[in-house]
Amino acid sequence: MDIPKLATVLVVMVVSSVGCTSRSHPEMRLLGKWQSDANKAGLAVQFEFLADGTAIKNQRLGAASNGKWQQLGTGTFKFIDPTHVKLELQPSWYVGVSIYEVIWLDNDHVGLRAADDTIQLSRLK
Repeated sequence: MDIPKLATVLVVMVVSSVGCTSRSHPEMRLLGKWQSDANKAGLAVQFEFLADGTAIKNQRLGAASNGKWQQLGTGTFKFIDPTHVKLELQPSWYVGVSIYEVIWLDNDHVGLRAADDTIQLSRLK
């Protein structure tokens, strides 16, 4: 096999394996820090998903927060199937357990939907 054909075969193999990894391990795609735009009331949220399964949720309350983020809870996240993630955050009396449908727009934009509410998030670089 000549070099150009071999290079093409290798590229196809790498691209195929990356696609399989994100489907079989959707948590890898979610890793990182994500933030919503502020809503009409000035509330914005951030989620951070770490490789060890830790999840952190922060919020900013418009002018009342002086632009500072406040940590709402920490805990764990785990995909229960390829399109649903379970977040279990403490303090449980305030944040608790939520199951979100994960809706990917692209690699840098995702929606987390629970009931009639969808949180649109953008990846922070």
